[in-house]
Amino acid sequence: MILYGITSLHRDRPSLKWPIVRGVMMQVERHHGRSSSFYYVQATYSYIVNGTRYVSHQIRLWNPDLSRHLSEDVSVNYFAETHPANSTVGVYYDPRNPENAVLIPGADEYGCKILIRAGGICGFLVILLLIWRRKDYLRLFARRRDDAAKMREPAPAKEIKPLNSDISSQSFISYEPACKRKLNCFPDKECLLEVLGHDGKKLQDWEPDDRVVDSSGHVYRLVYRPQNKWYDIEPTGETWDYPKLLELAVEDAQTINKDSKAMRDRVDRAPDAEKITVIMQCVDDPPATARWVMIGFFLFLILIPLAVFFGAYLLYVWLQKWFHF
Repeated sequence: MILYGITSLHRDRPSLKWPIVRGVMMQVERHHGRSSSFYYVQATYSYIVNGTRYVSHQIRLWNPDLSRHLSEDVSVNYFAETHPANSTVGVYYDPRNPENAVLIPGADEYGCKILIRAGGICGFLVILLLIWRRKDYLRLFARRRDDAAKMREPAPAKEIKPLNSDISSQSFISYEPACKRKLNCFPDKECLLEVLGHDGKKLQDWEPDDRVVDSSGHVYRLVYRPQNKWYDIEPTGETWDYPKLLELAVEDAQTINKDSKAMRDRVDRAPDAEKITVIMQCVDDPPATARWVMIGFFLFLILIPLAVFFGAYLLYVWLQKWFHF
């Protein structure tokens, strides 16, 4: 909007300094638009520049036929009355292109300034939004950067603790067979408990067949506690080996267009005691294009309101120009 307003001013203001010649009004008619509240003038005038006769219909550069609302109908009437047919008129012409001429020079100062101010306000609000949410964006991009770094580095050796030990240092992966993407990773117990609702409201409802697997391969079922409105996990006594978990991870990777072959190779290179942990890291890693998709999504959210507003304004101008409503 700012660019459009500045461009319009830059284009139309020089007409104030154009040379003027005498012309003859050949025809002038006042018409109703498609709506009774709009009027316009159909004017035809001729003028001579350097011995060449030209014919034009423009009254203003930015408003060639004086299309106006009913409240400004007086200016339309005034122009039609003061510029009758066969009368002499002053014609301002572009010295570089004499075919481009007007009867009233100048730009739409008021409309362009309104457009520039509105664009400035929208841009200021977008900048405030970005500043207000900057921590979220930085945290998101930092996490993506860390995940990419993890894929390039070998997984560090971890001490695998048995089920009866403290599981607070374990990582977890949820298996939800009813969902399109069946696996979701939780880096620690605190993150899992947050989803289960221990820090407030639960983030989702779990199905009876859903399971949680820790980095040791032990399987837990989810038990709903109605009195507390959250879920707990309790051991089922099962233990999953890494081939079963790897097949599920490969299926999920194909669903979201991740490189399943690279995932298998990475798991195969890991020590047996760490394969489940590596699978969890692979599940948690974003696709290679996730960063660009996320940036594009943020740009879309920012630009689409401006595009709709600007498009509606241009559509209004076009309709008014061609249909005179």
